[in-house]
Amino acid sequence: MKKMNSVADLAINGASPAFAEPLHVGRPNLGSREAFLAYANAIFDRRWLSNNGPLVQEFERRVADFLGVKQCVAMGNGTIAPAQLERWGERVLDAATLDAAFSRARLACSPLVSIAPDR
Repeated sequence: MKKMNSVADLAINGASPAFAEPLHVGRPNLGSREAFLAYANAIFDRRWLSNNGPLVQEFERRVADFLGVKQCVAMGNGTIAPAQLERWGERVLDAATLDAAFSRARLACSPLVSIAPDR
């Protein structure tokens, strides 16, 4: 990427583009097709598509390790998760949690912590 020193260096103002090809906001990073297909093929070969399979266990372990916590539980969506909350102690939901899911979680358990960045 080229160095920008002023607004005159922006392509919208007639300068050359910063990137060789257009960089679209929201374009997904799809990663390696080969790696994805290897995982998908292994899933189909095991015939274990959900419910605590080896990849879910690996994901939960890696997230827990990354966060430095004892446990991590992956849920399929924000509707299922609050229904399971009464099984554990303190719960943490991020600020992106849907209002309906948060309300359900608040009714299901206590204590409940909601985190949000300072505004």
